[in-house]
Amino acid sequence: MSSSPAGGDGVEVPGPAGAVAGAGRDRPDEQWPAGVTAAKIAHFAGEARVADADDMRKTSEAKRFTLLACLVHQARIETRDDVVTMFCKRIAAVHKRGKDKLDELREAHRGETEG
Repeated sequence: MSSSPAGGDGVEVPGPAGAVAGAGRDRPDEQWPAGVTAAKIAHFAGEARVADADDMRKTSEAKRFTLLACLVHQARIETRDDVVTMFCKRIAAVHKRGKDKLDELREAHRGETEG
């Protein structure tokens, strides 16, 4: 990590109230070396997911960190996807309730305008 709001130590300083975390800035922590494909990251994450503590202990330190970094990266992606899905479902429900309420109001006022 080359630059962070806290001065390079990896600890993020909270932003102002109401600010979306990470909005409007590059995410250097999500940049991978050139040539590392998404398929390779997913493969390493899967390998880390099925490995137990003994397997990880037998793995070299560099590979262990690589596997764990890929696992964390995949978990972040999946979590972000889940949050977006929940948000979309929530917005769809709010939209549907609003549309139903609008239909009720139109129906209630239709009698007034036609009469």
